[in-house]
Amino acid sequence: MNGDEQTGNSGNNRNDKPVSASAEQPPSETPEQDNKPQGGNSRGRRLFRHFGKPIGAAVLWLDEHDGLTTALATAVMAIFTGLLAQYAKDQGAITERQLSIMERQIDAAERPWVSLQFAPIGDLVFDKDSGEIRIKITLKNTGHSPAVGINFEAEGYFPHTVQDILKRQNEICGRRYGATQFGNTVFPGETASFETNALFLEEDIKKGKEPFKDIGLFRNPTIGICVAYKFPFGPPGEGPAFFTEAHHTGAAWQLFRKPNGTILPEKTVPLTQILTNERSHLSIGEQAN
Repeated sequence: MNGDEQTGNSGNNRNDKPVSASAEQPPSETPEQDNKPQGGNSRGRRLFRHFGKPIGAAVLWLDEHDGLTTALATAVMAIFTGLLAQYAKDQGAITERQLSIMERQIDAAERPWVSLQFAPIGDLVFDKDSGEIRIKITLKNTGHSPAVGINFEAEGYFPHTVQDILKRQNEICGRRYGATQFGNTVFPGETASFETNALFLEEDIKKGKEPFKDIGLFRNPTIGICVAYKFPFGPPGEGPAFFTEAHHTGAAWQLFRKPNGTILPEKTVPLTQILTNERSHLSIGEQAN
C-alpha cells in the first residue's frame, strides 16, 4: 500500500508542472540593468545646489523686502523711461535736420532764380524835401519753377561811402513787403517788366546837399531795388501765415548827368540828360538768395 501510494504520488507529480526554484528566489538583474548609469540623481542634486538654492534665497530676500524691491523697480523703470524719451528726442532732431537738408537741396535744384534789370523812364524831379523818378524793372526767371508772389521796392538815396550802400541795400531787402499770396508770377524762361516810382525821402535829400567830406565816389543819386519772390513749394517762414520764406534779388544803380556826370538834389533833371552806363550798376550790395 505504501509502495503503491508512493508510486501513485510519484506519477501524479510527473503530470504536475515542475516548480521552478527561481520562483522562490528574487530575480537577478539582467546585464542591461547592470550596465545602466546611476549618476542621474547626483547630477540633479548638484544642479539644485548651484542654482536652486541661490534662486530660492533671492526669492526669500525679495519676499522679505517687498517695499524696497518695489522702489528699486520703480526707479529702474523711471530711468529706462527717461532714456527712451531722450532717445526719441534725439531721433526727432536728427530727422528734422535731415528733412531740412532735403528741403534745401530740392529748393536749390528746382527753385526759381530771378535776375533784375533797371532803366529810368522819367525825369528825376527834386523839390525842397523830396524827390522821385519813374523807373522800369525787368525781371527774368532763369530757374526751373515759377517765381510767385513777386513784390518789389525801389528807393532813391545819396550814399557817401561803400558802407552806406551796403547798409541801405540790406535795409531794403530786409523788409517784408507784400503778402506772398498776392503779387506777380513769372514762369521759367519768361521775362516781365514793371513800372514804379523810386522816392527820395527828406533825410536823403539833406544828405545829398551836404558838403563833400571825401573824394565823393558815390555822391550821385543811387536807386536801390530789391525783388522778393518765393518758390511755390518752399518752406513756410516766420511771422503771419501769409508770409513764407522769400528769395531776394537786389541791386543798386547810380545816375549820372550828361555830360559832366554830377547830379545834385537841387532841381529837376530831364530824362534826356540822365545817363546810365557800365559804371551805373554797382556790384556793392548786390544780393541773390
